[in-house]
Amino acid sequence: MKESIEKKVNFKRAYSMVTLDFTDLRDLSEIKKIIVKPMMAPIRWSPFNPNLEIIIPKSEDNVIEFVQNFHIHKEISFNQFIGMSSDEIPLHYEFEVWDDTKMVRKFRLNAAVKNNVKLIFRGDLYPSGMVNKIFEIIIDEEWDDTKIIEFK
Repeated sequence: MKESIEKKVNFKRAYSMVTLDFTDLRDLSEIKKIIVKPMMAPIRWSPFNPNLEIIIPKSEDNVIEFVQNFHIHKEISFNQFIGMSSDEIPLHYEFEVWDDTKMVRKFRLNAAVKNNVKLIFRGDLYPSGMVNKIFEIIIDEEWDDTKIIEFK
């Protein structure tokens, strides 16, 4: 006997979205590319054997390169696999900002998030040189949570 079965399936995200939102008022057209280097080992999720210990070395394969008109499009976004962890996972990235021939700036940003979180790092790509000028990190959460982290 064959019957049609109809069942509603609700998928959940096993990743979070990471965005850098540049708030510079100055022209960013001289910026040609931004390279994102994860500074942590790739995240592993083993739901059927949580005690399994696997060491995954860091790899240059995880590097992401953004080439775009940064004066018009003042943000970059990428997804970070998190798994279905109920704990926040620490994320560490290094960013290299390049013009045509040389690196203009290098900086690191850190945060800790769970899956299904939209993480936004917001601030000036060119720091003003003022000591109190910081990148503001906002986890703007229409997804699951809201979290703000400030750093200097």
